[in-house]
Amino acid sequence: MDIASLILIPIGLLISIVSAAIGIGGGSLLVPLFHLAYSLEMRFAVGSASLGVLALGMFGSLKYYRSGYISKKLGLLVASTVIPASMLGAYLTVIINSEVLAFIFSIVLFYAAIRMFILRIPEEGATDTSIHNVHWKYIPIYLVIGVLSGMLGIGGGAMLIPVFILIQRIHTRIAIATSTLIILFRTLFTVPVYYMVNNIIFEYAIPIMIGMGIGAYMGAFISVRTRTPILRKIFGLFLGFISLRMAYPLIINILSFII
Repeated sequence: MDIASLILIPIGLLISIVSAAIGIGGGSLLVPLFHLAYSLEMRFAVGSASLGVLALGMFGSLKYYRSGYISKKLGLLVASTVIPASMLGAYLTVIINSEVLAFIFSIVLFYAAIRMFILRIPEEGATDTSIHNVHWKYIPIYLVIGVLSGMLGIGGGAMLIPVFILIQRIHTRIAIATSTLIILFRTLFTVPVYYMVNNIIFEYAIPIMIGMGIGAYMGAFISVRTRTPILRKIFGLFLGFISLRMAYPLIINILSFII
């Protein structure tokens, strides 16, 4: 490996610490890194980043599971609905204008980001995963999230965690930990596909996988020891960033048309 490849280990470490701590896969940071800094085509950037996200899901889930914060029933239910729905969403991109949809949904995410900051969410006694019944009535929401994640190319964690916390009133730590488990399930399906179509450049994927694996365990370790209001605010900042990033292309197009 050359220096350009080896430097991906500490970069992956830093990205994974933050990502695992708030229950996201880190793909929204890895893909632009590979595409812009390493000049990879988008298909190679996405495929190579998937190995890093897989490592995050594996080691982050391991730490959260050992800490007792993963709701296995909820994770299995959501994964079994979100994964097939995201495949449908990817197909729908050829017939639906996803740019306008992304702008509309960015407003929803921005609203969720604000709520993460300003609302007090009672969580007393909610850290026991056994008290969380799997509510089948939320399946339609999970299906919509899956379709949207497939259409918009963003990880489900950015949409699932607000639903877990703000709608289902699940404890923040359980929401983050279970989201990490869902990331693992999803990448177990997608990584083999990227491998079969030769979209993974292992020169870059292996070092990012090493860094992400180590960082995920560290991030989960930090998360279980951080006060939940702080975790919600950090996640709120991430949601704000994602919402602005989603809205940016359409805003630029509108301004260029006006000017």
